[in-house]
Amino acid sequence: MNPEISEKQSDTYLAAAMLAPLAQASSGCSWPVTFLLSALCLGAAQWLSCHALPQGKFLKLLQSLWTCVLGALVLQWISDYWPGHRENWAAPLILLALAAGIDKNRAIRVACILLYPVLFLLGTIYLSAVPEMEPWQLIPRVRMTNMDIVPFLLLPALERGAGGRKPLWKLMLFAVAASAVSLLANTTNAPVYELSRNISLFGTGWRFESLASVAMTLGFFTALSYLMAAGSGTGKTKWGKAIITALLYLWGIPYNSQAIAIGTVILFLIIPAVMTLQNFWRKKEKTS
Repeated sequence: MNPEISEKQSDTYLAAAMLAPLAQASSGCSWPVTFLLSALCLGAAQWLSCHALPQGKFLKLLQSLWTCVLGALVLQWISDYWPGHRENWAAPLILLALAAGIDKNRAIRVACILLYPVLFLLGTIYLSAVPEMEPWQLIPRVRMTNMDIVPFLLLPALERGAGGRKPLWKLMLFAVAASAVSLLANTTNAPVYELSRNISLFGTGWRFESLASVAMTLGFFTALSYLMAAGSGTGKTKWGKAIITALLYLWGIPYNSQAIAIGTVILFLIIPAVMTLQNFWRKKEKTS
């Protein structure tokens, strides 16, 4: 940990990086499914953050490359929040370049500034949507149209140490609330944008699609900066990751949310957990 950056700032950076992806991806699940996935994934990620061994160079390289896949998915989401633009690839690539060009310490400070405005804007949208909801819409149901939420719930597993101080339970509550309200959007492409089109600001009749786009774009920028800095993402490495991410995005390959979720679980969760447990049993055998 850089001595100039406190633990609280680092935790805020993580929360800010997860905010927009969770708001986006939670629409793919009903709120009971989101609650269950959040509890399992965030609980496992926190355990790894506190107890797992530091990643080896090869595993760190694989994880770093996999964050490029997640970054390309984020770029695809950004395009959906600026509909009607002729060059809809421009905004995602500009954000990617900014995320790659900013150093980690500055990115953390920027995230600490952006977190609460983004949370305020998203909270305003969700609170404005509550009066539009019917009680029957909150009846527990099992629904999962995609698994996009899983990779971003596992982002805390990339870090080591001080896992108990990460505000993971707050992120779980946010994801569950976003999942419940997103039923009004009837889409998983740009749920926050569509939700802002279908509701009025506390019944005033004002629409605020542009505010939704700005809030999600700022949140996605923080997510991209976090993903580019993950693993060994510093200096030239960040630009290398950014180029790979951009190529994956421009290639336009169809993304399979199930495959991305399984790959993330294997690289971020299962392999580190197995390595940690193996090391634990070796130590136990030596002492016995």
